[in-house]
Amino acid sequence: HGQAGEILHALAVGGGDTRVSRESEFFARRLAEVARAVLLGRQLLLLDEPLAGLTEDQHAVVLGLARRAAESGSRVILVEHLVPVVAPVVDKLVVLAGGVVIADGPPADVLADEAVIDAYLGSALVVES
Repeated sequence: HGQAGEILHALAVGGGDTRVSRESEFFARRLAEVARAVLLGRQLLLLDEPLAGLTEDQHAVVLGLARRAAESGSRVILVEHLVPVVAPVVDKLVVLAGGVVIADGPPADVLADEAVIDAYLGSALVVES
């Protein structure tokens, strides 16, 4: 529990209502996977679709944990289709279409790229950094 509990407490996860739903169980499992990866202190942390099936509030918790890993010196790679959700919290955005990189760089630049707009967004997104 130790270090994992401290991280979860710092992220304000746990405590409060102790009733468990299927959704909260799913979130707890997903968060435990990410927390475990962060706790291992690896140089590289690869998170494949860590936000799948989670709510917006849960997205914030998982992304906060990933940011904490990055600030602790890990390289964090998120493979995620929720581009508008991850764009505000990442340093670099790489977008692929059909297995080919169509844009690579700072999120604001990538989200303004015509190829990205056509392939994924439909209209330009503005990212506050």
